[in-house]
Amino acid sequence: MDSDQDWTTLPNEMGQEGPKYIMVFCDGTGKDGENLSREESPTNVYSLYKFAEELPERVDVEGGPFGKVAYYVPGVGSRLHGTAGLLAKLHGMAA
Repeated sequence: MDSDQDWTTLPNEMGQEGPKYIMVFCDGTGKDGENLSREESPTNVYSLYKFAEELPERVDVEGGPFGKVAYYVPGVGSRLHGTAGLLAKLHGMAA
């Protein structure tokens, strides 16, 4: 980038992607919306995450286009099994 360039230049004019909405969806202790049995329904957090994934990749708003990044984080202990999973879930509930 040229040192004389004005810092008010929009990112897409500088050859960059531009601003993004960053959405992080964190599920509760022991909850994992991705790994469900047939009887379980998705958590509300996971449902919101899936909805956000379906939004358009770029949205035009005042000032230029915005991108989006959506990331899902399963709950504490949800991916551990046996004693390790039980201890992680108990510790998460106690914190």
